Amino acid sequence: MKSTFVNRAILVLSLAAMPMFAAGATDSATTTLGVTVSAEASITVTQSPTLAKATTEFEAYVGNTTFTYKVRTAESGGSGSVTALVTTAFAVGSGITTADLSHVVTGDGIGTENGSTTTASASEATNIITFGEAAHSADSGDSATIAWTLADRPTYKTGPWSTVVTLTITSI
Repeated sequence: MKSTFVNRAILVLSLAAMPMFAAGATDSATTTLGVTVSAEASITVTQSPTLAKATTEFEAYVGNTTFTYKVRTAESGGSGSVTALVTTAFAVGSGITTADLSHVVTGDGIGTENGSTTTASASEATNIITFGEAAHSADSGDSATIAWTLADRPTYKTGPWSTVVTLTITSI
C-alpha cells in the first residue's frame, strides 16, 4: 500500500510540474493605417556665387547659384513654382541697380525651367521653375542652376558690393 501511495504522489507531482498548454490562449487583431498625403515643397541653396569676370574691360560679371528642391503637387489641379526676388538690393552708393542683374535657368529635374534671360526684380518675384499637376521630384531632390549676369557699367563705384536674392518654392 505504501508503494501505491508513493506512486500516486509521484504521478500528481509530475502532472503539476508539466506546462499547461491546454489552458493557454492566443488572439490577434488588425489595424488600418490611413494617411492623407499633401502637396509639399522644400528648397536648399547649395552654392552661392561671387560674381566675377574675365580680363576684358567692362565685360559682364557672371556666376551661378545651384540649388536642390523637392516638390509634390496635387494629382488633380496641382501647381507650383520656384521664384526669385531681390530682397536686399545692392547698396545705393554702389551705383549698381537691380535692373543691371539678369538670370537664366537650367535644370535636370521635374518642372519647366525659365530658359529665357530675365531681369531680376526687387518688386515682383521672377519665375525660375514652374510645376504642373502631379509633379513629383526624385526622393533625393532635383537640382537646377541659375546663371546670373550683372552688367559692368563705368558708373559703378569701386568696392565689394552684394545683393540678397530669396528663392521661394510653392506647391499646391
